[in-house]
Amino acid sequence: MRLSILIVCVLLLTTVTAENDSSFQYLYKGIWYCFTALLHDIFHKTPDTPLDAYKSIAEIIMTAGYRFETHKIVTEDRYINTAWRIIGKLDSTNEDPHPERKP
Repeated sequence: MRLSILIVCVLLLTTVTAENDSSFQYLYKGIWYCFTALLHDIFHKTPDTPLDAYKSIAEIIMTAGYRFETHKIVTEDRYINTAWRIIGKLDSTNEDPHPERKP
């Protein structure tokens, strides 16, 4: 597949001519550009997509082990914003572990 793309690029670049330059100069430049692009395609590794990339915010919060609340906020110009409030860990109870810290 890549070889056919290389051949097509070389053929297209050889048809380009200029008044002062020879067509062979364009041929060599075209071969060089196609060759470097081919090497880039072969050796360049794209980063893997993280597992959380396709999850919703709620799924990410729950996967991390937290409880949350969802709030819909309607602005004056009728935009609806969604806010998530993280309450605490899933395995914790509703009791505050430090009641003396309450204001």
